[in-house]
Amino acid sequence: MEAAEFFSVVGRTKEAQDLWEEVLHEKERSIGVNSPRLVVHLQNLATSYAQDGKFERCEPLLRRSLKLLTTSLGPTAPQVSIPLEFLATTLHHLGQNLEAESLARQCLNIREKNFPDDHLLIGEASNILASVLHANSRNDEALNLAWRALHIKEKHLGKNNKQLAFVLDLLLDIMDDLGKTKEVKPVLDRLDALLGGSSMIAP
Repeated sequence: MEAAEFFSVVGRTKEAQDLWEEVLHEKERSIGVNSPRLVVHLQNLATSYAQDGKFERCEPLLRRSLKLLTTSLGPTAPQVSIPLEFLATTLHHLGQNLEAESLARQCLNIREKNFPDDHLLIGEASNILASVLHANSRNDEALNLAWRALHIKEKHLGKNNKQLAFVLDLLLDIMDDLGKTKEVKPVLDRLDALLGGSSMIAP
């Protein structure tokens, strides 16, 4: 397993994927194909595929992971939100945004019931749902969720963390679609400051 992690870090994704797949098959033989202990191995392999842009290979692994956790822990367990988030993101990349929206909502609902309102996991779920809603032209709700995600991430990561660029970029896209031209400039200025003036997004 350490070798697979090493190959992932150094960008040798094909070798990493082969090793993660080998580990998964070994675990299936030793603990059975329906054991919830397989979830981490399914997600490791799916993560490796996602890093390589092979989202179509992620989908069946994540559906299986979600089913195992839901069967083992129940549909509202906080652990279930992890494969829900990952699967929603994968389907979003594949353009399957109606199902992605449903899964992203489930993820956010579970986390809202299990974590404080300003928990970083709620920020992540809000960010993903905002992205999917934007793809589905549900921009008013998407805008509120994107602002929520930004405020939560600012609290946990700091206002100058470059990871905020993703949600700032999303905010710009949503505001542009809503015609909120007066609100774009301060967000764009902030994104440019974070990226050292390298933003290519037009106001």
